[in-house]
Amino acid sequence: MREASAEAEVLVEAEAARRAFPPPVFVHAPGEPWRSRWNGASGKLEVNSAHSDYQIVRPLPARRRRYLGRLYAKELVLHNFGHEPSSAVLERLLEVLTRLDEHL
Repeated sequence: MREASAEAEVLVEAEAARRAFPPPVFVHAPGEPWRSRWNGASGKLEVNSAHSDYQIVRPLPARRRRYLGRLYAKELVLHNFGHEPSSAVLERLLEVLTRLDEHL
């Protein structure tokens, strides 16, 4: 019976990419009331860059990041739980927003 052994050195050159949402697509839609919408064809969040709420947070990186996170939360909940009663959808939204706050 033959035995073999080997040694190897492993060099990690980069950390694994952080899990994150894909960057949103900004749509300039002045006068339209929507803040965000999910584009199922592209699999991306569309953000109305002309909306007054976005204009307020745009120059402030931390507030902009929280705003975009909330828009992702809204679309995620609507996509997954939109068929449930509105009270259940709102409860899910609060759940997702609470988890989101832990990471922002």
